[in-house]
Order: sequence, then structure tokens, then C-alpha cells
Amino acid sequence: MKFEKQAAGKDKTTIRVSLKWGEKIDSAELSKLQSKNISGLLLPTVKRGWFTSKLEGTVTNSYVAADYLAETHTADEFLDLFWRLLQCLESVQSAGLDANKLLLEKEYVFIQKNTDTVKMFYLPVQETVGNVFGFLAEFVDSANVTDDKNGMMKALVDSIYSNQSQDFKQIIEEVNRQRALITEQNTVKEPERVVDENYDLEEGTVLVFKTKKSYGYFECEALHDSFTVMKPSFMVGRSESADHVIPGNTAVSHIHAEIIKENDRYFLQDQYSTNGTSVNGEKVDPSERVEIFNGNVICFADVEYKFSVRWK
Repeated sequence: MKFEKQAAGKDKTTIRVSLKWGEKIDSAELSKLQSKNISGLLLPTVKRGWFTSKLEGTVTNSYVAADYLAETHTADEFLDLFWRLLQCLESVQSAGLDANKLLLEKEYVFIQKNTDTVKMFYLPVQETVGNVFGFLAEFVDSANVTDDKNGMMKALVDSIYSNQSQDFKQIIEEVNRQRALITEQNTVKEPERVVDENYDLEEGTVLVFKTKKSYGYFECEALHDSFTVMKPSFMVGRSESADHVIPGNTAVSHIHAEIIKENDRYFLQDQYSTNGTSVNGEKVDPSERVEIFNGNVICFADVEYKFSVRWK
């Protein structure tokens, strides 16, 4: 197979894959791709010739993972991207497709600029193309992380190579474990020297400690709206009874979603809303709660908020 990509206008890239003689398209897989809306996949179109065929796909408003990996990032930022990549791979596997048939090259993994959603190109061919776990290990190895204090990158690579189940759940669990460690480290004790008025400075001072507490911060640039979450259960919706009201949008349900705070971790649960709730483009199942992290994009119906954990 021969891969190439080229600019096709402003913020638009076309990926083109030319099959060699003898390489054949898997019609059953192609049909599955076309009939299912698989999150994170670019839908290929087929151009058949007399002797060979071509696969083409288009991605807009994106940059490639190779450029991202060439830059420096915090551990939290890298874990966020890696988690999105794993979610894309898991959605491929859940659809009954073979993740080894993705175009597993960093120059062909795309990150959308507005949502940081990962987009990949699937090759519906009869032959196995690559090794997805080898790709993941190389992806982690090539990252430039500035604050890997706990051997996070090594732990991620170890979880990839020790994966016996050949799915992505074990690696996702390791990513979530590393994220929890980072959150825990951000809860620090700060010494503050406090002098009692009745104390003589020469005789001594009293040393007390303050513990930083986290709060969830949600910001919607389009509406110039923001809100903070500091209590264990926080409701978002259109109703005046919600803890935060999203006004003037009938797509948002009266009580749309619940945000749950457990110590310094945050979770989201859709309240069986009409138009749903999503995290980084992935729809949330109302029967489950989903942990959310720094930089996640949360959509209540069609209203987009960016989530961050802050401290005070």
C-alpha cells in the first residue's frame, strides 16, 4: 500500500491510499464502515480501477499527532490526548473491526483543533496492516513530557506490553490511574507562618497548614458563561431548580445532567436528557457515570463547555 496526504483547501486534508496489485478491499468491512457511525473514524470512499483500487478520506480543521508529539507537554495534557486515542481504538474494536487495520502512523493520526478529538483512517482490506500495540508503545515513547515524576511513561509502556487480553481496557485503566495520581499530587499542604498578636516574635511563631481544595470549572465561550462545582452533587439544566441554569436553549432538558464531585475527582452522568450529553464527542450512557478530566469538552445537548480542575 502507498499512503499520501495533501492539502485540499483551507484547513482541509485529503488522505489517499493506493492498493498494490493483489491487495483487495474487504467488502463486508467496507459495508460495516458505511452503515455505522463509528466515533473517531474517517469514512473512506473507494475508487476502483481496472487493476487496483484507491481509498480516500478527508479531514478538516486538524493537525497531525506527529506535530503534537514533537512539542513539549505536561503529563496531564499527554494523558488527555492518549485517553482520546484509546477511546477511538476501543470504538473500532467494539464495532467488530480490527484495530490493526487502522493507518497506524503518527503522520496520519489527526487531532481536531476545536475539540481535540482524535480521528483515524481505517483500511477495509483483506490483509492485516499493522500492529496496534506496537504503535501505542512507540506513540508513548516519542512523547516529550516535561513532568514525568512518577515513571508514568514507563508504566504506560509496561501496561501496553503486558496486555494479555488484546483489548484496550487495561491500558485505559492505567491512564485513569495515572490521572488520579496527578490529581492527588495537586492537593498539597502549604506552610503559612502566622504570628499571634500575644506572641513575642523573638520567642517563637505558630506554624499552621492550609490544604488546597479543588473545584470544577466549566466555561462556555460561545455564551460567555461559566460555573464552578464545589459540592458533591451539582445539577445542570434549563430548569430554575438546577444548580446552574443554561438559559434560552430548548435543546437542553430541564434537568439535563449531574456533575458528581468525589474528593478531587469529577464525574458526569446524563439524566436521561432528550438530546444527550457527550464528553469529547463521545455520547454518555445515562445508566453510567463517566469520569472527566482537565481539558475535556462537555456538551449538554449542543452547548459546549470546557472543563478544568482548579485549586484554591
